[in-house]
Amino acid sequence: MTIKPPEEGIIWEWRAFGRLDPKLESKIRALPIRNGVVDHSDEDVYLVSPASDQNVKIRKVGTFWVLKFKELLEKGTDSIELYREGQDTVFGFPVTSGALTTAAALLNTKVPGPLSDTDRYGREELVNILADSIPKIRALDVPKVRSQFVVNGGWVELAEATFPKGNIQTLSLHSFEKSKVQQNLEFLEPAGELNVMNYIDACRRWG
Repeated sequence: MTIKPPEEGIIWEWRAFGRLDPKLESKIRALPIRNGVVDHSDEDVYLVSPASDQNVKIRKVGTFWVLKFKELLEKGTDSIELYREGQDTVFGFPVTSGALTTAAALLNTKVPGPLSDTDRYGREELVNILADSIPKIRALDVPKVRSQFVVNGGWVELAEATFPKGNIQTLSLHSFEKSKVQQNLEFLEPAGELNVMNYIDACRRWG
């Protein structure tokens, strides 16, 4: 299995879930493959907060698990969102109290009891602490298979995500420039039974 590195930088993203039009999917799959990411499997556990839309997850990378932040910076009325991610937002387990504190802050929750600067937290321990936080944070397993393609100053991703309530396709457009995402929306003209939302919204809907 190849290991996909995290994206680096400030990235604009438009995403929708549902069922793609077959013609649209064929059009996308005819584009050049990006960085060899085709039918790439990920094991993700999303940490879903009732009080925050931040994307905080636990991901299996090879034989190891990491805590990963995809920080939501801006949500536009045009459904194009701005995120920050990179190597400095990925933490191997056991994680420090600082990483756990950052996760809790992003999720807008308060962990029970004080945290020691010297303590380290394993994957299950972190999930249990957040489950006992106020408000409670839900851990949701969402394995996925995804492919990425290069398109006009950005990239497009197709994925099949397995939620507790079913397998759902997701289409997303990305670029370091918002105008490129807008141009590629016009170029691809997403069609089919698609609902515009991000992964956290999808976890709430199909979790």
